[in-house]
Amino acid sequence: MIKKMGAEGLLCESVLDLLSRKPANKITVSDITENCGLSKRSFYNYYRDREDLIFQAYKDKLMRILDSVPPDEEMRPAWAEFFKVCLEYRNVFCHTLQYKGQNNLFDQALIDLRQTLMARMVDRNGGKPVDKKLGYVFLFWTNGLTQTGKELFLTDAISYTPEEIAEGVIDATPETLRPYIE
Repeated sequence: MIKKMGAEGLLCESVLDLLSRKPANKITVSDITENCGLSKRSFYNYYRDREDLIFQAYKDKLMRILDSVPPDEEMRPAWAEFFKVCLEYRNVFCHTLQYKGQNNLFDQALIDLRQTLMARMVDRNGGKPVDKKLGYVFLFWTNGLTQTGKELFLTDAISYTPEEIAEGVIDATPETLRPYIE
């Protein structure tokens, strides 16, 4: 069954479409609304500014993948799907990484990714917070993945499949994190 897309969905798809063609700092609210046939008033009913929409559109696509995996199931297929979307929207990802405006979009996405993964760790830990040492291991691991992801996606030489990137993530996961992340 085909569902009608609401204004928020149209705005998200519009900005992702525009980001696939040009950098974030070259996109205006007018560009976004004209691209999907909505008014600026509709835009501001849902979003504070263009950065708010860009962040929300990209983050929603990626977080839905990770959030869809129940705590007791393996993450490997979700990681592959996550990186499939990253590769599919590589131009969006690159334009987001290059944006250095007031709201650093990539940094905010990283914070949300960490929160999603940490919530998963707490779920797999019976609802109890993880200890401080494991929290630090988690931060170091996510920082390493982030830096590697930046380097990988900002070069034109991506020759890995989403499954291979997912395997790399699993291989780079410290043993102490594997019960929570794999």
